[in-house]
Amino acid sequence: MSRARSWVVVLAVTVPLAVGFVALVFLPLGSAENESSEADGDAVANRPVLANVAELEKEFAKTMRGATLRGLATTVRAGAVVGQNPDEYTLGEVTKVDDHGRWTFEFQTGNDRLFKTPPLDVLWAGETPVIVFSDIRIKGRPGTFSAKLLIDDDQYIGTWSDGKSSGHMFGTIVYVKAKKASKAKQANADEKET
Repeated sequence: MSRARSWVVVLAVTVPLAVGFVALVFLPLGSAENESSEADGDAVANRPVLANVAELEKEFAKTMRGATLRGLATTVRAGAVVGQNPDEYTLGEVTKVDDHGRWTFEFQTGNDRLFKTPPLDVLWAGETPVIVFSDIRIKGRPGTFSAKLLIDDDQYIGTWSDGKSSGHMFGTIVYVKAKKASKAKQANADEKET
């Protein structure tokens, strides 16, 4: 695909998304001329209340501990996706280390041993955690790593880079409760067969 056609594709996708975002964010606000301050107060009062950060962090630590992120990682070269591979991380301890929103994560990929990250930022987009790190070294792993990873209920999506390559990562999250339920269901099925 030529560079000009690539830009057309990018614009064809990006412009409708941008217009939709603007409409979603700004149109519900309406014009100041047509709405009273009382109506504005009702709109604010009816907006869902976000949990406080301490509650979100407690839930994040509890649910992510022992979870498995299972999905795909793509590789991007010269602006094009050139590869896609299965990608899986099993987490160990997930611990907040300071009051600046930095956390450490123990993780294992495949048959690797358990690795521990240096402190990473966990930022909050409303009630949605986003794990962010740039050019970190992980003891026992060669090179440096960068990623931005958004966690949304039982799904994740983000970008990654190891200094040589970069790409996307996305998939589902299997939480410990779901793992236990799955094992119990399998045990019941096995028991019925015998």
